[in-house]
Parts: sequence; C-alpha cells; structure tokens
Amino acid sequence: MTGAVHGFGVVVKRLSAPDTYTSMGELADISIPTLTREVKDATHHGSPDGYREYMPALRDGGEATLTLHYPVGGLHAAGAMTDFAANAANDYQIIMPGAVGETVDFTGLITEISPASPLDDKMVYTVKIKSSGKPVWAATA
Repeated sequence: MTGAVHGFGVVVKRLSAPDTYTSMGELADISIPTLTREVKDATHHGSPDGYREYMPALRDGGEATLTLHYPVGGLHAAGAMTDFAANAANDYQIIMPGAVGETVDFTGLITEISPASPLDDKMVYTVKIKSSGKPVWAATA
C-alpha cells in the first residue's frame, strides 16, 4: 500500500493581529516554498582527478505561490493588497492536511498579485510570497 497523501485541505494564513492568524481565503492551488542552497566553487589545483569541488553557501527559504478564489469585497478583504502595500514583511503559515501533520511558518514579502477574470470560469488571483529568513517546518500539535 502506498504512503502517498492527498493534498486536499491545505490552509494558508497570514498574521492579521498580534498572535492572530487569519485564512487568506479559498485556496485553489499552492506551490510550497522550495528550499535551495547556493554552492561556491572551491576547486583548486590539487582537486582530486581534476574534478571541481564545491562548498555550501547561503540558503534561500524560497517562494510560495498561491492561487485563491477572488474574494467578495476584493483583495483588501483577503489581506493580500494590504500586505503588498505595506512594503514590509508579514508572517504566514502553511498548514498541511492532517495526515501530513506539518506546518511551515515564515516571514515573507508579497512580490506579485495577479488577478484573473476568465470569460467562462471563476475569478482567481495568484499571490507570490518570497520568504525572508529561515522558514520553520514543524509538526502540528
């Protein structure tokens, strides 16, 4: 039997008041931040067999891409436009479904808001949130 887990049920929240996280709305799709690391070339004239050698450098917390249903009351109702206009980072949480049992907490900057209004489908908007600093992956309580 497989150990795969269905992605249905992910929730994304933003800090809306001290110690209060509020859902960003009806999440249709999400790309969870990809953790990456730079590497620096550390090759030298004595590198074994003439192969390049690398050393680890700075890590990057990645970027979350969310697609949400366009909310009644507009983007200000969802907090996305407010966070974008603030020119400051805010705190966000991605809560995985129960079987996964993980959360990702990170401070981030909204770098893009892209509303779409297709002729024959629901209105949505895509939000990109760039992680600033170290994201914290933890088991849910």
